[in-house]
Amino acid sequence: MKLNSVNSVSVVIPTIAGRETLLAHAVSSVLAQTLAPVEILVIGDTKLEFDSYVNLKRIIVGRDLNAAQARNQGFKLASGEVIAFLDDDDVWDKNYLDESIQFLLERNLDAVFGQIWLFENDDVTNSIRIKSKESLNGIYHLNPGVIGSNTVVRRICLDKVKGFREDLTVSHDKALAIDLAAEGFSLGFSPGKCFLRKHPLPRLTDNRSQLIGTIQFTKIYWKQMPFTSKVINVQKINSLRYRIKPQIHRLLLKMLFKQVIIILKFLSFFRGKQGSSHAEDI
Repeated sequence: MKLNSVNSVSVVIPTIAGRETLLAHAVSSVLAQTLAPVEILVIGDTKLEFDSYVNLKRIIVGRDLNAAQARNQGFKLASGEVIAFLDDDDVWDKNYLDESIQFLLERNLDAVFGQIWLFENDDVTNSIRIKSKESLNGIYHLNPGVIGSNTVVRRICLDKVKGFREDLTVSHDKALAIDLAAEGFSLGFSPGKCFLRKHPLPRLTDNRSQLIGTIQFTKIYWKQMPFTSKVINVQKINSLRYRIKPQIHRLLLKMLFKQVIIILKFLSFFRGKQGSSHAEDI
């Protein structure tokens, strides 16, 4: 199939050790694409043998990296004009790349994000669609449907924004969308189906990394955040702090409450003094 202005697509899959079964499913879903990529780059630590994947052009296996670092390393090594990212525990519908690229070309876009469907037990036929916002409104405090597994972007755009923000432990996927939009690149939501897997295996993010990442994200984008986003992110940070150390969090809230009471009492006393002074003047 000829792609008009796009001649090649590379797929980048970050992975970590212990997820070989999931990774095999992810790679298989890429090899089954009706629009074949020129290469698949697996970035990370894995024991999976790739000899049986005869259509695999290149595999890079290295040390453990966080997701943003792995994706950046992958796209820098890639040769494709368009880079499609997929996490090792997710899979694509067989028409995903075809539909994503066609949508990107028809709308003259620089990056597209596919539709997200949730599944478990390796059965995508019983998947449930996760409704996306179909726009970037509110992206500073919510995710409108932008994840690492449904991002398809022109290589030249990634070079311009220097890829994903490696200083973020979370939210670097939607941060990429924000950075792309800030540079004037056009973004859209394609009809391609990306299947997000629900599973009990370890993930890269926990409450602590969520907390650190949310604080980092809020600091980076604070000046350009709408007021509503600032409030919601601060609330999220407090909620995550409470989950990690509830006793300390309760103590801090108690101390803060006492300080507020003291301030209110002082203000009340001060106002009372002013009132009595005015009465004497009369």
